[in-house]
Amino acid sequence: MTRPAPPRYPWPLIAVLLLLCVQVFLAGPACGQGSAPATPPVTVRIGLVYTATQAVALAGGQDPLDQYRKAIARPGVEIVPLLVSDSEFVTNEKTRLLDGLVLPGGCDIDPALYGEEPHHLLETVDRSLDSLEFFLLEFTRKMRLPVLGICRGHQVINVFLGGSLYQDLPSQLDGEVRVSHRRKEDGETRRVAHGIAVATGSRLFEVFATATWDVNSFHHQSVKKLGNDLRATAWSADGVVEAVEGTTDWYVLGVQFHPEKDLQRDPRLALVFSAFVEVVRDRRARGDGR
Repeated sequence: MTRPAPPRYPWPLIAVLLLLCVQVFLAGPACGQGSAPATPPVTVRIGLVYTATQAVALAGGQDPLDQYRKAIARPGVEIVPLLVSDSEFVTNEKTRLLDGLVLPGGCDIDPALYGEEPHHLLETVDRSLDSLEFFLLEFTRKMRLPVLGICRGHQVINVFLGGSLYQDLPSQLDGEVRVSHRRKEDGETRRVAHGIAVATGSRLFEVFATATWDVNSFHHQSVKKLGNDLRATAWSADGVVEAVEGTTDWYVLGVQFHPEKDLQRDPRLALVFSAFVEVVRDRRARGDGR
């Protein structure tokens, strides 16, 4: 009986495939083991500013800015607390670590910083806080570190860049359209909400992907004269500036509302923080950092 011919194998093709497997193995995972594990996110450090009173609470185990921390927190992000009570040396050392900065809400801003006398309805100011935040803004501008300002932080950015504020909106803002920006009961500030119009093509529009949005409101001051190298990108119906952004290569975004307070009510507000963190990471990954 005639024996069948032995099978013929495509040896040249097999040799090429084996060579490719060896090259892939040397470059990364072994052939047939799937793709390489995901690269861990770039670790970035974002500064968060605390008043002297808030620093005392933080030292006692209570974080008054916990909502901000939770909104910013994600793998690869480290929060650097910047305390008004820190010494100049400690502040300088912490500042050198930063990849980005968040300026939170808080008290009124000293009108002397924009060349005005105090209005009779001006509320508490904290000159030490003003001084620290101006120092931090000067540093971040020099180093081109991204900045996110919320409520007071949004206003501080504007004043730092040469703008001014309405010291008390209800008594100073003219116009037929009236919008409630704050409600106080028994000495406590209560949440109110209103709509805003967002400029198409702005950073905030890229975040929300819509030209209208409903936001919370807790403030009695707001942007009056716009600062240098800023543009307004959102407004309430009475014309109050609800967001600003920088017009240079220094990434600056300020919002008059408090996205960190309404994340449970509207999870889409988390996009404000996600977008900011991505900007910080991208800048760090490009090697533009410290």
